[in-house]
Amino acid sequence: MDFYLWPMLIPMIILFFFSLVYNKKLFRLISSVLLSSILIVFVFVPLMPIILQFFEYHDSTGYAIWRLIRFGYSFGFWAVLPIIIFRIICEEKKYYSLPTYGVQRENLFKSVKLFLLCSLIIVPADIASFVFDSGFLLSPETPLIGSITFLDTFNEEFFFRGILFIVLLNNWDLRIAYIMSVSCFVLAHPRYLPFSSGLIFVTIMAVLASEICRRSKNITGAWLLHGTHNTLLYAVLPYFFIPA
Repeated sequence: MDFYLWPMLIPMIILFFFSLVYNKKLFRLISSVLLSSILIVFVFVPLMPIILQFFEYHDSTGYAIWRLIRFGYSFGFWAVLPIIIFRIICEEKKYYSLPTYGVQRENLFKSVKLFLLCSLIIVPADIASFVFDSGFLLSPETPLIGSITFLDTFNEEFFFRGILFIVLLNNWDLRIAYIMSVSCFVLAHPRYLPFSSGLIFVTIMAVLASEICRRSKNITGAWLLHGTHNTLLYAVLPYFFIPA
């Protein structure tokens, strides 16, 4: 079993002990975040390939169904699991409400406008990353995978921006929200560690997505930004550029 996401636990463990000393009122909330993350890292993500191996596909239709199953499973541990844990440990009904995590109509258009603005940074960065990163190689099926995984980015944005940024911002302060959202997102991509061009790009992505959420309190723009990045990098750019 692969526990490759374990680095993202480091900031959460630090925040857990930090809250014990400086903000005991939020101990239950931080405990909920840490428990959710531990279960994601050591149970649900490692089990995913084991579960998905029972769903074989032999054509494009079967592949589409397989992707939907994968999306549903990841939605379960990135979004549903934390909501349940928050509700049980924090004992507050607001954690069953999607607007608590930035999933709402309010400021939707503002969030989309911010996405369009940030895309002026992400799109050129995507092109540069693809062209100049000689270690970035694609298999023939990767473009198809990239186009379908647009949905998967919602799951990650729900956790890293909806929970680690918006929830912490509303309950603690901006600095904590930024540090947790950005650092955990970066460390959840260990293939870029300890340093690479990809690490810089992922950090920029995390900062821009968090800024969208700070200004709009809505994760739609962050999801569109992340999804656009994946689609460009895996499903569009391979047809126009060859890695250096």
